[in-house]
Amino acid sequence: MSGTTRREVLYWGIAAVGAIGAGAGLALAGGKPVGGSSAPTLPSPPVVPAAWRETGGWALDLAHPHALVGGSGDVHVAGRATTSTWTSTLPLVVGGDREVRWFSLDGTELRRVAIDGAVLAMATSTDGSLWLARCGAVERLAADGSVAWRCTLPDGCLPGGLAVAGGLIWVTDCAGRRVLRFAADGSPADGLSGCDSFIIPSPWFPLASGPDGLVWVANTGRHRLEAYGSDGRQVRSWGVQGMDVPRFCGCCNPAFVHVLPDGRFVTAEKGSPRIKLHAADGTFSELVAGPEVFHPDTVGLAVAPDGRGGLAVLDPHVGRIRLFGRNA
Repeated sequence: MSGTTRREVLYWGIAAVGAIGAGAGLALAGGKPVGGSSAPTLPSPPVVPAAWRETGGWALDLAHPHALVGGSGDVHVAGRATTSTWTSTLPLVVGGDREVRWFSLDGTELRRVAIDGAVLAMATSTDGSLWLARCGAVERLAADGSVAWRCTLPDGCLPGGLAVAGGLIWVTDCAGRRVLRFAADGSPADGLSGCDSFIIPSPWFPLASGPDGLVWVANTGRHRLEAYGSDGRQVRSWGVQGMDVPRFCGCCNPAFVHVLPDGRFVTAEKGSPRIKLHAADGTFSELVAGPEVFHPDTVGLAVAPDGRGGLAVLDPHVGRIRLFGRNA
């Protein structure tokens, strides 16, 4: 079984268990049965030299790593000195099946916390709190690793992304193809408006909050990112489909998005796995890592600033944290 198929069966299988318990059935877009086929083979994209190189990393002894959060420092670009606003002594946090682990940048494990279920998405809030989403709940961890806050998710909900912005908790639901929002007391908030339907052909539905308070949701089947304000109304969007590097390839991408403190974007794609930087207006900036760096079956890439001007990449196919720095 390919890495793509394993990953998608895992995600949809988790969701199906919850949905069956609620008396519901799940199907992929287009009526195909869950886990019924692997991702199609894509043509090779044009080769573009990456502006970055791999500088290190370490193996993860963690079952099914899904999520990564890291520092808030700047990411180095040509012609500008790197400055970092990183203040934590725990730079990288990785979530997987029944565990969350903290690492230093040399790969030293600093801490681990047991979790009830698989961590499918994580986020940090401006106060430094760590939030995680799993099937059934969104939780905020206290400093000692205990659950300080919990919000119950609807039956059958398959979290694909998590953000905390505008006093609300935002969660994408891959199974329901919707964005859920909750108030600080856990009560449901109003949904989104001013948007087309979300087309989510595979269980990848990321979102990320920006420094301006907007939340960017990946409408993956439409190959674009859509920005929503705290009132739930869409205000901006960008992105277009295509195999060339500035565009988003395949059936449904980007599969990951992170917004940097200066408003720039980091995206990752599946099908033809690659990581890119984009300007604050969505214009392509540079290629961090192309398909030649990853196994063709790689899905589930997650990226975070490493706090010292580079990027840390969670590569679940090989079970590693891979560090990248810009070419001198």
